[in-house]
Amino acid sequence: MIDKDGHYYLIDHNALYRLDKLTFIKFRNLDGMEIDFGRFPITGIFGANGMGKSTILSTIRCLYQSVYNPRSKRGKPRKVPYIHRPDECSNKPFGHLFSGNQFYNYWGSKIIVDFSGPLGNASGLYQIHNGMKRWSPGTTTKPVRQVFYIDMESCIPASESGYTKAARDKRVRIYKSIMSHSEALRADFNFIFTRDISINNLVEAGMGVDEQVGIAMSGMKMLFRDLSAGEQRVLKLLDIIYNAPDGSLILIDEIELTLHKLALHRLLDVLVSIAGKRGLQIIFTSHNQSLMCRKDINIRSLYKIGERIKCDYGYSRDCIALLEGVDVPPYVTILVEDLMSQAIVTELLRQKGKLRSTAIILFGGYKNAFKLASSLYLAQKLSDKILFVLDGDVCKTKVEKEEELQLAQIIPNLTQEMKDQILLHFTEYVLPEGAKIEPMLYNLIKKENNTDDPIVEAAKKVIPLTKETVPTKIKDVERFLDHYMIPEMIEILGYQGSNISVGYSDIVRNVANNYPGKWNSLTSKLSKWIDNKYL
Repeated sequence: MIDKDGHYYLIDHNALYRLDKLTFIKFRNLDGMEIDFGRFPITGIFGANGMGKSTILSTIRCLYQSVYNPRSKRGKPRKVPYIHRPDECSNKPFGHLFSGNQFYNYWGSKIIVDFSGPLGNASGLYQIHNGMKRWSPGTTTKPVRQVFYIDMESCIPASESGYTKAARDKRVRIYKSIMSHSEALRADFNFIFTRDISINNLVEAGMGVDEQVGIAMSGMKMLFRDLSAGEQRVLKLLDIIYNAPDGSLILIDEIELTLHKLALHRLLDVLVSIAGKRGLQIIFTSHNQSLMCRKDINIRSLYKIGERIKCDYGYSRDCIALLEGVDVPPYVTILVEDLMSQAIVTELLRQKGKLRSTAIILFGGYKNAFKLASSLYLAQKLSDKILFVLDGDVCKTKVEKEEELQLAQIIPNLTQEMKDQILLHFTEYVLPEGAKIEPMLYNLIKKENNTDDPIVEAAKKVIPLTKETVPTKIKDVERFLDHYMIPEMIEILGYQGSNISVGYSDIVRNVANNYPGKWNSLTSKLSKWIDNKYL
């Protein structure tokens, strides 16, 4: 292959190279966009229509040569075991998917690809020169890996796909795949749909051309084509997953189609388990934002700023919705770092009677605030009704905030006037010098003498930790010591799952009621902004 500097280098064609990152130097509407595929085996790509999700999947199909490629690099026949039907493999030359037409050509397109493999990291440049018909590098010099592509056509149920011999043969093959992986596949299918397929009652009905597939489920026999569209698609997907060689790359377009939300999340649970055990890499696209809350997959969100498409790794789904919105929200929107800050803003709005008319959105780490604000400014969506609230322990001065705007690298040619306009939408909590919100609130509650208050009792039960006593699995010890007290209190109080936010609210309300002076000081800047907006 050829690296980004134009130098040739060797790749071990018998080793499997994981896809780490794509950088589009010039390619359709993805110019300048970079997307990496993180530390988890599964990556979900989210975004509105027209953001390039399917284009990214099509690009990935062209990065590898198949193990079924009939010629090796030296022109000799490649000898590989028969693992799966070659016509189910989806490796493609670039020219098959990106050949251009009378309206658009791909001349000058460049894509840098980063791989990692058993011999270390490697990178390559895929490109097509002006006036040329072929992309480089050629197929036989690409790394070897099996790619499978599950497109939206897989959503079409058998009852609508025709009764041709080819369609029947495919149903019979899926049935035989079910039989060969009977127990594991049956368990996964039953888990996803909470059904009961009895593997002993799977039957084939008919002979020859009229051969059909029957399934016994919950005591009732039916033909494969009579299953729901979602059940059929999952069986097709599991057929490919179970038969793909270890280390394969699986691409799924619109994974949520035909599936209920609960079945979709259970399917992801199954895929996470299988991918981890067998070294599979799975990349899917989706519009279902509930998947963006998962912590066991890489989340990649595409959004448009001006004419450029960006890929973000840390925004919440509400932040993405704010960026994707056609119009500026008509209501007041306050963006905060975490659940603690959300509880403080919620309590202040409740006291002022403005809670119902205000949206509160989490943006994550403080650096995300500067990236998101810059993106909204560039998209002309940073209205005077939007405010970012920082915790106040870092980036307290205007100079520090301006530096973060510069480091965000969202706005080209960022001027001082732009910085001033963006920073009008920032405020922070007022903390004593060197203080942090969580330890401050915890210490205030712990000093109370009301032993009948369960919140005070929970604070007194928290075991103090030091650097020496922090669990060894904790990587960021300093951050952990600043934040562990409140989550520990919430666990002692018994709040779990979606009720954790209620625990934060109860703790904040305790401080607001028992320490009104400190509460008013903490929220003074935010309170003034809210009063001005609701005049």
